[in-house]
Amino acid sequence: MLSESELELSTLGEMCASGLDLHLEFDRAKLEGKISLDRPGNFTLRELWDVFNRELAELGEASDNSST
Repeated sequence: MLSESELELSTLGEMCASGLDLHLEFDRAKLEGKISLDRPGNFTLRELWDVFNRELAELGEASDNSST
């Protein structure tokens, strides 16, 4: 359960990658900033990974989802 409704984008990526047992490489400078979740509470790792990827797309970045 997330008690925060706002997270650093890089923290969200690391948390998802760790929970989904994925290897994630990124440039922290490109992932600066926070994201706001629509609600605090229970999210599956897959839901959070989808949010992370949506944010990457908005930044013009991408992730490789082939292993999920």
